[in-house]
Amino acid sequence: MASLISLAKTLLPEASVSLPILRGPFRGGRFFSSPQVSLRKVFGLYEAELNPWIARAMRRADLVFDVGANDGYFTFGCAAAMKRQRKSVRIVSFEPLLNHVQQLEMARSLAGFTAAEIEIVPKLVGRQAGPDMVTLDMFAQRLSSAYAPLIKIDVEGAEIDVLDGASRWLSPRTMLLIEVHKSEYLDEIPRRLAGSIGPLDRVYQKALPLLGREQREEANWWLLSRLV
Repeated sequence: MASLISLAKTLLPEASVSLPILRGPFRGGRFFSSPQVSLRKVFGLYEAELNPWIARAMRRADLVFDVGANDGYFTFGCAAAMKRQRKSVRIVSFEPLLNHVQQLEMARSLAGFTAAEIEIVPKLVGRQAGPDMVTLDMFAQRLSSAYAPLIKIDVEGAEIDVLDGASRWLSPRTMLLIEVHKSEYLDEIPRRLAGSIGPLDRVYQKALPLLGREQREEANWWLLSRLV
């Protein structure tokens, strides 16, 4: 079965095109990527372990920070969820790589979102500002304190740097989705945030029937705010 799926992927276009999200909490969204690497996203099965939590979190969130936006699957999926719930779309997407920035800009243009609705910041996010880096705290003064924010962090090992620059957002009202790439962070990050965010739950990768595991490193987990 795996070989048949791999063969099917090779028959798909390699160039980036506008792709729909057909199922899951992000259904109705459209992002810009290569079909060869995005089939799970199209069917709402990418990182499927997170779908139940995302569905609950998006019922609360009225502001999203997508730190490490990549091709925009999370950004435009959240935008679709907000529109479905008749909320104003307010997303800030951070992505330093030019090819992904171009994908984000193309998807935003094709979907008809404004820069005020989906703001694309072509920089890294860290603990202090610099020529090519911003902090999440830099956005706290401009954005209303009335927001209930969801912060997704996928930064390949720099998770704590992002959190160190986000102290003004760390409160029980904030929902965190952190992709963790260092095993020691599974204990360190919850310990750091216990007094501000509250408990974080650990989620492990799971294989899907027929499709199997995603092609990602084994050293890859998620920490999620506990939603009560």
